[in-house]
Amino acid sequence: MSVVDPTNKYFLRSQLFSKVYLKVVTEETKKVQQIIEQNAYLDRFGQMAFMYKGQEYCAENYRPQRRLGLLHRDLYPAMEEWLKEGRELQKEKETVQNYLSCILIRANSAKELKAITPECLHSELPEHWDVHDHVPMTQEEIDAFNMQNEVAIRLIKKRLLLNMIT
Repeated sequence: MSVVDPTNKYFLRSQLFSKVYLKVVTEETKKVQQIIEQNAYLDRFGQMAFMYKGQEYCAENYRPQRRLGLLHRDLYPAMEEWLKEGRELQKEKETVQNYLSCILIRANSAKELKAITPECLHSELPEHWDVHDHVPMTQEEIDAFNMQNEVAIRLIKKRLLLNMIT
C-alpha cells in the first residue's frame, strides 16, 4: 500500500479537472481565435491581435510588430458573448475545482474515493489510495458528503455529457 502525498493529490485533481474541462477550454480558445481572425480581416493592418476593454487578445504565437488596434465594432457582440460564456464557465470551474479538492482531502482510501466521486470519473481514479491511521467514512458520511456537493456533481455530469455530444 502506498501513502498518498500532496503531489499525487494535486496530480489527480489536475487529471480529473482536465477530463471534465479540456474540451470546453479548447472550444473557448477556438472561439476567441475566430474573433481574432475576423478582426484581422476587418482591421486595415491585418493584425492578429487587438485590445478590448483594456485587455490584449493575441493569436497563438503571434508577436505584434506595432501598437495593437482596437476590436472592430462589428465584433463587439461576439466578443461580449464570448466574455459572458467565459465568466459563467469560470464560476462553474471554480465550483468543480473546490469539489475535487474536497474529495481528495476527505477520502482516505480507494474505496472512499470511489464512494464520493461521481461514477463518470471512476476510470481516472487510482487503484491504491491509502492514508495510514484514518477512520473510515460511514455510509451516512458518504451520503451527506455527496448531498452537500450535489451542485458540483451535477456540473461534472452535465459537462461530461456535453463533451460527448459536441
